[in-house]
Amino acid sequence: MPSFLVPAVVILFLPFLSAAVYAQTGAPRRPHVTSSATSNLTGCAFEARREKICLWVNGLKDMPAHGWQQVRERTRGYLMPFLSVDRNLLARDKAYGFLDSWLCWDCAWPQTNADIDVHMDILGEGRYATSLSPWFFSHFDYKGTYYRGDDWLLLTRWEELVDMRNDLTFVEMVTWNDFGESSYFGPINPDETQPSGTTWATGFPHTGFFDLSAYYIQAFKTGEYPAITEDIIYFRLRPHPAGVTAFDDPLPKPEHWDWAVDRLWVAAFCADSCTVTLQVGSYSQEFDNLSHGVNKLSIPLKSYGSVTVKMSRDGEDVIDYTPSDFEYRGSTIACLYLSLLRASPAKAKSLVEDTFPVEGDSSWL
Repeated sequence: MPSFLVPAVVILFLPFLSAAVYAQTGAPRRPHVTSSATSNLTGCAFEARREKICLWVNGLKDMPAHGWQQVRERTRGYLMPFLSVDRNLLARDKAYGFLDSWLCWDCAWPQTNADIDVHMDILGEGRYATSLSPWFFSHFDYKGTYYRGDDWLLLTRWEELVDMRNDLTFVEMVTWNDFGESSYFGPINPDETQPSGTTWATGFPHTGFFDLSAYYIQAFKTGEYPAITEDIIYFRLRPHPAGVTAFDDPLPKPEHWDWAVDRLWVAAFCADSCTVTLQVGSYSQEFDNLSHGVNKLSIPLKSYGSVTVKMSRDGEDVIDYTPSDFEYRGSTIACLYLSLLRASPAKAKSLVEDTFPVEGDSSWL
């Protein structure tokens, strides 16, 4: 990777900023290119030494390679698009070889069996940017979509990218507020209007994913994981079994619904060795002698009811948390392949929730 590039983490805000590019300062700059090319341009960071504006682009499938080359030449920016083209054309000696970097937008979710090294081998050193995301699910009145989000997806993806940090130009957290695809890290603010038909996100806060990522962001930027000095348990699950038949849903189950696994997924951050007990309904399981650090745990969802997470040390409970506004249920009005993410009160409130209060709404359940 070129010495002037520092690994950066970007959080994508939607909707895109029309015909404007933003640098880190937040000051808008209008490049001298056609509006069709700039309508999906979003600035992500300064390229440190040369003070270029970084141009992130998603879409514009019909613009040919020479059009992208004009965007780069006329803006003099650092061009990092996501293009759905034959990946072999991204090599330095091929049609899109002029790109400064290529962003693998859809690498955030498991979709294919392609090895990530394939992309890096084609692009060459210092030209690969990628993404991560907590979830992907939509339930519009005309379609439903689900990508597998199990197996501690966000943690596993962060760990992978921290290991690759010296080979990456950027990592993008997808997204801040895309409620329509359930990939949001930010708060569900009742004072803001959600896009039409996206109310399935209401009552399913994801700000815990944002807090959780702070640990990995520091590791990605510095190369070292920070010390864990506070006990906290992050846990997530869907509101109902994957195979449930909804009793009032105009849509069928989304494609790949059977990829979903009925389990409670947990990340226990232990400031010292500890014991963690997980319970859903009447089924519980205890995990003894967990080590200091991040412990990834999981139990099957065999019973319906409330969720309880506990952590104990030297015979005393340090965490005992049961959300009062959520139950895992065996029936539902509509199929929701959406994840609830909560953190135990040891970390009293999300940094985001302190500013934007979240109001739950379980009317969909």
